Amino acid sequence: MRGTLPLEIENLSYGSREPVFENASFSVSPGEFVTVLVQQTASQSAFLDCLSGNLKPTTGKILFWGRDNRGLHRESINQRVGWIVSKKESYAPWIRLGEYLQASSRLQKTWNQKWSQQLVQTLGLDLNRRMSDLTEVQLSQMRLVRALSFEPGLLVMGEFSPTIPAETKQSLMESILGQFGLGEMAVLYVGQSAQESLAHSDRVIKIGRRNWTTADATL
Repeated sequence: MRGTLPLEIENLSYGSREPVFENASFSVSPGEFVTVLVQQTASQSAFLDCLSGNLKPTTGKILFWGRDNRGLHRESINQRVGWIVSKKESYAPWIRLGEYLQASSRLQKTWNQKWSQQLVQTLGLDLNRRMSDLTEVQLSQMRLVRALSFEPGLLVMGEFSPTIPAETKQSLMESILGQFGLGEMAVLYVGQSAQESLAHSDRVIKIGRRNWTTADATL
């Protein structure tokens, strides 16, 4: 099976004295929707940073299609993985959304311009709006367009910001599920609450410290 699975996590831990999570092991199959429940915000950030290769885990391995996520294979992995993670990003004050997406398309070999335009239209985004003027909701929508437009084999997403209205979260999730239902794309949702994803999940996995109880998670 190694090399065919979008994601394999083997005995993953981060933090030596007080681990924010430890001994996490699971895999994600093509076409599978997996929710990972984390113990706290720090656990979510550390886990996503380990997945992206920005942090080196204390122990364990992260394999995308059988390849280590750090080092030589990182660029090729990012050609197949879409990321929707709420992190502060800086943009040139003059760049507009349309220009930003056009620049993003040049970085992804499989960018589907027609699908990108359809997503922009469905979400009601204004391509002439400056990136620096986008609201938090519009930034989440932009990340979704950026992540799905090149038709990734795996979508990794963090929990939506609590300031985003519930109806907007539902709209974003419906757009994700629309792409999810079209083929073999797998989805990995990482957050402290499973409320946004539970109805769509094939499996729910809990990672954290050894003494973590179910009461720490919101199901």
